[in-house]
Amino acid sequence: TPCPPEVASISLHPVVKPLVIILLVGTILTSGWIASASATENCLPGDVCYGVKMATEKTQAIVVAMTGTQKDKAKLHLEFASRRAKEVKKVVEVKQKEAPKQVEATIQKLEDSIKTVNDTIKNVKENEPQNILEVKQEVEKKTDEIKQTLSEVDEKAGGVDMSEATKVVKDTNLAAIEAVVITKSAG
Repeated sequence: TPCPPEVASISLHPVVKPLVIILLVGTILTSGWIASASATENCLPGDVCYGVKMATEKTQAIVVAMTGTQKDKAKLHLEFASRRAKEVKKVVEVKQKEAPKQVEATIQKLEDSIKTVNDTIKNVKENEPQNILEVKQEVEKKTDEIKQTLSEVDEKAGGVDMSEATKVVKDTNLAAIEAVVITKSAG
């Protein structure tokens, strides 16, 4: 026999209340995260808020790793690398005195992001071959931007060597092209 409405509402209430609380907490945390991400967007290495920016990016990377595809992961890390290149350029323009140390640390983060993209290209080639062409196109677009930014910085960097970072970026572009060729030839 069906439950009377007052019994159904009693048994439903213990389930609904925790769900509503979880939803509210999630909404509050998400809005706080979005606000902090927006506030730190223009922070540069050496700024107090830069650590929050890096923590926000790590959170994004974890979320994409858990919920996204390898293609999404590649795009996100390409975006991180592009941000690092732009930060290097701004640091050189704005913080001449502290620039060399901050540029070197930021270049290392750029290279780390690019290395993650390289690993992800391999994973896409093996596990998501249908997405390799799209990843290659995104890699070409972003690596061209990064190489352009690094070449502009190299002229003003005051002794900081950009050649290794530029090489890593070029190698990533070649790895993406190679992955497409191998995937296409494999059928």
